[in-house]
Amino acid sequence: MKKWIDDFIEMFDVKKDNKKILKVVIGQQPYMQKLGGVNFSVSYNKNVYKDIGNIAFFVSKWIKVQDSLEMVFNLLFGRENSIKVIVFLKEHNVSPQEFAEYLYEEHRVFLVNRFGLKLSKNDKNRPQNLEKIISKIKSELIAKKVTSASVLFIGDETSKRIQSIEKCEWGLVVHPSGVNLNNSKQNRKYYQIWYEADENAVEKKSDNFKLQDFRVFN
Repeated sequence: MKKWIDDFIEMFDVKKDNKKILKVVIGQQPYMQKLGGVNFSVSYNKNVYKDIGNIAFFVSKWIKVQDSLEMVFNLLFGRENSIKVIVFLKEHNVSPQEFAEYLYEEHRVFLVNRFGLKLSKNDKNRPQNLEKIISKIKSELIAKKVTSASVLFIGDETSKRIQSIEKCEWGLVVHPSGVNLNNSKQNRKYYQIWYEADENAVEKKSDNFKLQDFRVFN
């Protein structure tokens, strides 16, 4: 095991034996922004991400703490730890790709976007990843790598095809973008989901869906 992982486990109250549930978080599309010539979007086409080509929510080189990044970290690690984790990753020179691999291998967390990277802002023919995501969920269940799956749809409608997968729970929540934070109609739900992990604020969900299933820390 890499030293940074040992340090991570020592610093934080990390769950053990956290591989039974495949935890799929589905965002919208990769970031389009750049800063200092660095694309925010994290490209990656190895291992579990080889057919997707991109890690959702993460930012290249942790160059900026985007709203979506911090809120997803709130979900995974608890709001009291999200910024601490980002600081840890920077101080230990852990790349987004390396951390995504760790989250999948040790906790079965899979961070993906419904759509692939657009060639331009006006590009209407953006690649779709939903079929690949469905295939991944089914293959893990069939191979018994996990006992069940839980899918969190962020800011977009759920997929009936995913809803129909046996042993797969699902839920839909407000997107963690700054736009919704500043929207008076969405502000309360934003806080309940991304700061309190309030199950009652999930807009739609299957009977046994739980936000707590996505937690990496105790």
